[in-house]
Order: sequence, then C-alpha cells, then structure tokens
Amino acid sequence: MEKHLDILIKYKLLDEPEESYEYRGYISNFNQVDGWPMWKDIKEYCKKKSIVLYSVVYDLNFKLLD
Repeated sequence: MEKHLDILIKYKLLDEPEESYEYRGYISNFNQVDGWPMWKDIKEYCKKKSIVLYSVVYDLNFKLLD
C-alpha cells in the first residue's frame, strides 16, 4: 500500500497522510487537480462504463480509463 500512496502523492492526487508514531496515518484529503473534482468524475465514469472502481483506485490501473 505504501507504494500506492507514494504514487498518488508524487502526482499530487492526494495530500501526504497525517503523521502518526512511526506510521503514516490517515489520508486527510484527496486533491482536486486545478479545481477539477477528478475523483468524483472517475467514480461516475467507472459506473457509466461498468469499470470496477477498485481496479482504478486501489490497483491504480488508470489505463482502464483510456
């Protein structure tokens, strides 16, 4: 999961999780890219195209959105 978080943080798709004792804590905010509610649109697109949202969000399989 740490690699997934690193990817999302690197591309500024979510904020750095809150720090906790020797552990990355909870995710505090999913970012919007230039005011675009990207995560909401991804969810709606997946539903419309019958794409498993888990595959995009958890597996970071963004090519499913092409």
